[in-house]
Amino acid sequence: MREKQVIKSKVPSKSSILGAKKLSSKKPLHPALIEKPPVAAKSNQFKRKSNTKRLTQSLAEDSTLKKARHYRPGTKALREIRKYQRGTDLLLNRAPFQRVVREVLSGLTPEVFRFQSSALECLQTAAEAFVIQVFEDSVLAMIHAKRITLMVRDIQFIRRLRGI
Repeated sequence: MREKQVIKSKVPSKSSILGAKKLSSKKPLHPALIEKPPVAAKSNQFKRKSNTKRLTQSLAEDSTLKKARHYRPGTKALREIRKYQRGTDLLLNRAPFQRVVREVLSGLTPEVFRFQSSALECLQTAAEAFVIQVFEDSVLAMIHAKRITLMVRDIQFIRRLRGI
């Protein structure tokens, strides 16, 4: 017995005749992945611009893009010193200082303590004043050693003199 072979004829569909694209179930490509035709270079790219156009263009660029200023070494440091000497606010953030106080206290005793905000502020003020005095004296030791760089040994020397 012979089996009959069924031959399917390829009959063109309307969409293929008209040139319409077949809709697929695939997601459309991301716009960045679609290949774009190359852009031709502008013909007036190498033409000389007038001074007014150049000036307006440079002013527009300056207003949108600010260049980082380059100061001589030490200028910003001196400005920061003057800024912090002028102000009376605390230099350390409150939350990290509070965590340090709680950590030190937990090392001394197993009990958990609560603090008033004014007590923590008083502790922080005293601690910052102490550190600032140590740095001031260390700078004097640095100047006495005829150096312009503060070193660890200057701070260690001041701590030894104070008996800390």
